[in-house]
Formats: sequence, structure tokens, C-alpha cells
Amino acid sequence: RHLIDQYYNHPDVKKRFPAREKIKELVLQNPKSELPVLNKLLTDDDYKVRRTVIVILREVSTSITNELELLVPVLIQIIQDTKWEKQRITEIVEQYEPVFKSPITPKTNIYELMVKTHDEDWEEFYDYYGEDQGLEIRPIAVKLLGLAGKNKPEIVIPTLLKALRDKHPVVKKFAINVLCDYSCLFPKNSYELILAMFNAESVNREHKPFYYTEREAFEKMASEIPDKMLSIYLEKLNAKNQTTQRKAVLHLKWMSEYATTIIPELVDLLADENPKMRENVIEALYEIGGKSEQHADQVVTALIPVLQDEDIKIRMRAVSLLGYIGKTKPEQAERLIPTLSNLLSDQTFEVKKEVVYALRTIGLENPNSIKQIVQAFCPTFQIEDEEMRYEVKRALDFLIRKHPDQVKETAPLILETLENKTNWSWFDSDLVRFLSYFGKQTVPLLLKLHKESEISHAAFDGIVRIGKPALSTLQETEKLAVGEERKTIQYAIKNITKKPSQGYRETHYTIWINGEAIEKEF
Repeated sequence: RHLIDQYYNHPDVKKRFPAREKIKELVLQNPKSELPVLNKLLTDDDYKVRRTVIVILREVSTSITNELELLVPVLIQIIQDTKWEKQRITEIVEQYEPVFKSPITPKTNIYELMVKTHDEDWEEFYDYYGEDQGLEIRPIAVKLLGLAGKNKPEIVIPTLLKALRDKHPVVKKFAINVLCDYSCLFPKNSYELILAMFNAESVNREHKPFYYTEREAFEKMASEIPDKMLSIYLEKLNAKNQTTQRKAVLHLKWMSEYATTIIPELVDLLADENPKMRENVIEALYEIGGKSEQHADQVVTALIPVLQDEDIKIRMRAVSLLGYIGKTKPEQAERLIPTLSNLLSDQTFEVKKEVVYALRTIGLENPNSIKQIVQAFCPTFQIEDEEMRYEVKRALDFLIRKHPDQVKETAPLILETLENKTNWSWFDSDLVRFLSYFGKQTVPLLLKLHKESEISHAAFDGIVRIGKPALSTLQETEKLAVGEERKTIQYAIKNITKKPSQGYRETHYTIWINGEAIEKEF
């Protein structure tokens, strides 16, 4: 107790931590004689004493695992003592009340208030207020109880199961971790523990650090005891309660390749009336079979009919996931491109935009499919929807940067489509400039487009971007051109052949004053 007081109250900060290290040294040297002392201090009236002791125990726990059994009764008592913690939270709230955005009443759920106050991230609160305030005492006690109870799990399991329903998110988080380990270590108890974790209220997805803890725990159990996990999920899939069914589907996503035998049952659920259920099933099918070579075809076959679903969000999700399958599975890409291309005529812009993105995703990883993708894109150049034309142009930008040769091979197809296009607008300016990637073969079309007032400037930019390869075509055309067209060609030739002064790009910039270009030095 003297060392603990020294740790907290010594005026010289440098001498505080040696006191704490001395306690750890004493415990490690003779745990059997020192643990009873710490056991008594864990019930001290001063929370700072309790906090110091439990933090020290956490730091030495892996070295004295067998001796920790002595602490089981007091650890259970600490975990169950929520009254003290609520009082401590009230004190913290009174101290920091100005930072809380909501009024505090006796009915206020302080835990939720802390979460909402800090961008719904409980760990931010925990780091900001919890450390040194005593709010980590119960969570650490859960972790220590897990270590202490491995020799007699039947004694500690009831307390750990109760902790799954605790309002303190970190208590719940550590309980999940411990029960996950117990499920893998003690086959006799695994069914009961998995079922309890499944039935417990899930950690809120908005509390991301804790949601990922739950996910990691179930993924670990899926890899170590897949048969028991599947038997529970199959049982829950056949439940009459749809909330339970949906939860089982969500958990099946975490089993990934360990749940491939359950794909037929999931496919049957694609006909469910609830759109949320259908969306969850789509995601589960992708995680379970869409990423594997063996089952990708089965998943694609199941998801293609979903592209006609009446719900927009579900169509979009199916398109997105099929795009990812096509990206990693070249043999599926050839099958998916025409199927997805048909949706470019969908009535909803959001779905069409998702299709463009999916085709782009496939093309980036499968250069051999680019010609087929461009063929699908070309009809969109003629439609009235300007935003859609813009999305297609962006997709082409991504493709040509990664696979320039394959995209340039499609130039005749794109140029032929644009030759007959009549509905030009300023929205198409970037598309016109894009044509410069195809070199001098685009010069005649760009000269023609220069007459379109909305894209005149973009067409001229495109010609100049082509540079010297365009000169021969421009010079031949100049001989036959008259009037404004001749002036445009001459101006383009002048811009292409102009030699900038040495160091021009590094030292000068151009501004326009009354129509005259003036070079200024940086």
C-alpha cells in the first residue's frame, strides 16, 4: 500500500514509476505470498488503489497464470459491482459535463451518451476519460478472469456470459474475446458459448473497434471449430423469427470459405420478401463463395437473376459484387460483361453508374476484356443523359492509364460512334479531349467538332495535345480549308510548332490582358 501511495502521490514524478515496478518485481518473485495482499487491495475503498493493482496484475498475468486462480472470487465481485462504476461515471460527467451535447438526467444512458459525444467511437472516450479514471477496472477484470478460470471454466463461465449483456462496451468486448478462446479450448462447452454469443445483443456496428472485435472472434471460431459453428447457423437459418435468420446470414459472412456447404440454403433465401434479407444474403454469398475458384460459378449463377430485383439498392449491390468477382476471376469476366452491359439501359441512374464502375473494375484487372467493355460503353455516347456520358468517360480514363495499348486498339470503334453523334454539350468537353490519346487519326473528327460551339475549345485543346504527329494531317487539310477553319488550323500549327524559351516552364507563366498574352516571371 505504501508503494501504491508513493506511485500516486510522490512529488517527484521520476520516482513514481520505480514504485510501480517494485510492486511488479515483488509479485513476480513470490506470487503465492504477494497475491493475497493484492487480492485484499482489490477491494480497497480508493479506486486509484484498485486501478493500480489491477493494471499491475494485467502486466504480470501471463507470467503467473496458474497463481491467478486465487483471485477468481474477487474478480467476479469486481465485474458484478456496477454500482460503484455508475457512481464513478456520474463524477466524471459532472467534471466534464460541458463537453456533452445532450442534457443529462437520471434516466440518461451514460455509456451511449459518451459514445454519441465522441463521434460514436467509444474508444476515443475510453482513451480520453477512461484511463486513470477507473473505468478500465471492470474490463481488465474480465480479461484476468478469463486467464484465471482456465483450470476451472465452469466457475467463471456464468459471469462471462452475463458480461455479454453488460452496458459497458469494453466489458462486452473482452467477454467476447475470452468466450471465443473458451469455445475453442473447451469443446464440451463450445455449443453453449457460441449460442450465447450469437444470442447476445450484437456490438453496434457504429462502434467500429468493438464491432471488429466481435467479427474477429467469430472468424477465429469459424476457422477452429467450423462444424459446430455451421450447425448453429443452419439451425438459426431455419428459425421462424426473421431477425434471427438475418443475424445468422450476417454471421455466415464471417465464416467465409468454411461455410460453402450452406450456399444452397442461402440461395433459397434470395426469394425472401424482405429486401434487407436479400441484401444480406447477396453479401454472404459473395464472402462465402464469390472469392473462391471452386464456388464462384455457383454464386454468379445465383446472383445474375438478382440483377432484375425490384429494389434499386439490391440491384446496385449485386452489380457491385459481380464486378468484384469478375475482377479476380477472368473466366467469370467473359460471362459477366454482356450480362452487366444489359443494365446500362436500366431506368435508374444509380444502377447504371454502378454498372460502369463494375465494368471498369473488371477491365482494370483483365486487359483482354477491354474491347468488349468499350463496345458496351459506345452506345452511351449517344444517349441524352449527360451525367452518364461523363461517368463512361471517367471509366475510359482509368482504363487507358493502366492499359493504353488495349484501349487505343478500340479507337476506330469509338471514333465511328462519335462521328454520328449530334447531341454535344459542354459536358462532353473531357470526352473530346480524351480523343487526343488516339493520335493523329482523330484530327479530322476534332476539326469537325471545333465547329460545335459547346465543345469548340475542347476540340482545339485535343488537337494541340496530339502535338507533332498531328502536323501532317493539319498541313494537308489547310490546303483545302477556307475562312475560319483555315485560321483555326493555322493557329493549331503555330501552337504545336512554337518553341518555348529556355526554362519557360520553370520560370514563367502566362496571363491574358485585353486579349493579349503576357509572359510573367515567377
